Amino acid sequence: MRKRCCNCDRRWSTAPQSRWRDFTPYSRGLTAVEVDETEVLGVNDREQLHVAEQLFQQRRRRAVMQSGVSLVAADTVFFSADTELATDVRIEPCVVFGPGVSVGSGVRVDAFSRLENIRLEPPVSEGVCHA
Repeated sequence: MRKRCCNCDRRWSTAPQSRWRDFTPYSRGLTAVEVDETEVLGVNDREQLHVAEQLFQQRRRRAVMQSGVSLVAADTVFFSADTELATDVRIEPCVVFGPGVSVGSGVRVDAFSRLENIRLEPPVSEGVCHA
């Protein structure tokens, strides 16, 4: 059944028409991507924030160890998002990295340390002249 829209000659159908065919992902250059649920985790309350923080720490610990850093007790080390660690670093238990920390190669971070806004490098050993 067709009706008139006003006093003009245009008419429209009262039957519902699907407009989805005009908006398919392929017509807009979009594609669907399958991701892990933890990659797109939303945070709406403190409990969900806690879960997201735990996931971040687990991923960061794994990535750091795979890059050549030794974590003596990995579950007791906490990283900031901007922590930079070189290879061959040894981190002892119960260490917290705050913002702005960079650790050079060959450095040992002692247990029960809390670091913020610091760059750690190994000491330079200079030769001693004996006259």
